[in-house]
Amino acid sequence: MPKKVRWSNMNKDTTPIAKLRVEFAVYNKTTGKSPATVNWYEQILGPFERWLGAEAFLADVTVANVRAYIVHLQDRTTHHLNNPFYKHHDGKLSSTYIHGIVRGLRAFASWLHGEGYTEDNVLRPLKPPKFQEKVTEVLSDDEVRRLVAAFDKDEPFGARSFAMIWLMLDCGLRAAEVCNLTVENACLEQGYLKVLGKGNKERLVPIGTACQEALTRWRDRFRQQRFHDREHHCRCHEEGRQGWRDHG
Repeated sequence: MPKKVRWSNMNKDTTPIAKLRVEFAVYNKTTGKSPATVNWYEQILGPFERWLGAEAFLADVTVANVRAYIVHLQDRTTHHLNNPFYKHHDGKLSSTYIHGIVRGLRAFASWLHGEGYTEDNVLRPLKPPKFQEKVTEVLSDDEVRRLVAAFDKDEPFGARSFAMIWLMLDCGLRAAEVCNLTVENACLEQGYLKVLGKGNKERLVPIGTACQEALTRWRDRFRQQRFHDREHHCRCHEEGRQGWRDHG
């Protein structure tokens, strides 16, 4: 009978990265990572595996290889090459984008170490490249006035869009948070919202008078029309992302 080998003593260097990607995705899903986060890691690991070559193994995850990959990204002059979901265009990749890729690869290496695939965190010595921090430009008062004036508040789509814009302007909600906000979590009479944000964390967000009026107008005048799809959901746009959803 062949002698059984402990996991810690097995040679795992020839484990295909394709297999590790699947395991990492399962780990992220089962530990509560959002679908967007799971997809973000896949969008990082997939191109890295393809760059390594047809047969990429665990042993290829090294500081030297990742540094070479960083240089490759810095030298690239195209965006979304061979990506069916985005239009291809020319231009250098931003330092912020490359920094994010390195952070994702470091997280993958940390998981490999935690699962016992590597004795050490092989990418711990790797420092992400510096990136340019840009000041976010905000809308001027005149731009805000012109933006909200673009919607017809007396018809369903206009009232809904007007309310959604105010949620982002007044409350600082992300677009995904607006799309996932339910009527039940909009406590308008009490003046706050229950928002499910990044990391599946819920928080209470106070709302101002203008936003409260916009949401109340849509809810009381147009919600019952259920005007956009047969499942009685108000959707954010034609792609199907859910807008201020009606679960009632």
